[in-house]
Amino acid sequence: MDRKKYKVVLLGGSNSLFSEGLKDGLDCDNVELVNLALGATSSLQNLYEIKRNKEVISNCDLIITESNLNDILNHNLYNKLDLEYIHLYISLLYKELATFGKKVLVLLLPWASYDYDNVEKINNMHRIYINKYGFNAIDMHKFYIENDILEIFNFKKDLFYVFHQPRALMKELGVNIIDSIDSFIQSNIVFDSVKTCIVYADDMEVINGSKTPAFVVKNSMFCEKVVRICDEILKIDDRYCSFRLVGIHSWNMADDDKKHYSSLCIKNSNVSLIKASVSLNTFNTIKPFIIDNNTTISYSSLNPSECSEELSSKTSLNPKNKLSCYDLISLFLIDNNEFKQEAINIPETTCLQCKNDFINLLPNCLMIRDILKECLLDDFTNISFLIEVGKATMQTRKKWYKGGYLWLWYKVRKILKKHKSMETK
Repeated sequence: MDRKKYKVVLLGGSNSLFSEGLKDGLDCDNVELVNLALGATSSLQNLYEIKRNKEVISNCDLIITESNLNDILNHNLYNKLDLEYIHLYISLLYKELATFGKKVLVLLLPWASYDYDNVEKINNMHRIYINKYGFNAIDMHKFYIENDILEIFNFKKDLFYVFHQPRALMKELGVNIIDSIDSFIQSNIVFDSVKTCIVYADDMEVINGSKTPAFVVKNSMFCEKVVRICDEILKIDDRYCSFRLVGIHSWNMADDDKKHYSSLCIKNSNVSLIKASVSLNTFNTIKPFIIDNNTTISYSSLNPSECSEELSSKTSLNPKNKLSCYDLISLFLIDNNEFKQEAINIPETTCLQCKNDFINLLPNCLMIRDILKECLLDDFTNISFLIEVGKATMQTRKKWYKGGYLWLWYKVRKILKKHKSMETK
């Protein structure tokens, strides 16, 4: 008998992009997976992709979204966004998701660092709107806190592991999600769509200089049309004066990704903003910028010491790494009226409860914790060992006939014995 076919849309950050991770777990034989994720991007990028792919999303069976970790990072690290804008973008994402009347599943991934501000408050923003619209959730963060397992997945206090879950665990979670797709609850439908506009660089008017023809940039995951801005000045059309600029989508081209960056200058009648972007497919979330009749964009040649330049990356603003042009895909705008928000009380420390929490779909983290603690004596510092354990964990589902987690216990001890033997040589 043929299995029922499903169409699933995935929105999120790097946790949704890793091979042998979540996306591969979701990509079963009976699933058509549309992956719209992009690394280091927040709730606003999720909203942007929904607007760009409305037809695809309208015809899907399940929408999965994960952005809480990148919302925390956009507040604390990447763009240093005020909490009010983090809240606004989260609320608008969920409002737009509710317009489809689909099954929506929100993954609240665990944040394992304690030196960042407003972590639980941002997670509670997500929980409030999950409950408001009747979305489904898998609240891993709350589960990890309640069962004291956050630190297990924070190897060596490395920031990479703070916001990237083990791929084997996420792959298994993806499989479980597809197996339970019929159990998820249909969301409450909202008919008031968020009013936004996407202004593609190729459609913008050049008021100074000659416009470079658009060209396509692609790799194994992405394909975008970009316009290279060098000496020309582009104008944002006057019809967008009732909107504010909130996001910049770019893909600066360089031979060595991440080391180089470029800068875009956005200017209206009163102020200007210089925003830097690395040489990757990047969506920068910014503090809302007012558009008036004189709003323009151009390449910025200023060095970091000459301006208050912002960069949403750990990359150093070294003038030697600066490119001589800026490759722009589009600008994301939100209508002024969407910024009128009702005040709500958001707990800062207590974890709110998601009403439709399918935490039972999470692989048995508690068993894995106990096995690791017994075998490692609470010493989670040997990364090569942990990689092998991750691979073994990924095989656990396939070894059910050999005892499942009992097989994992045996396998971990065997790996540990091998590594101890190597250390003594």
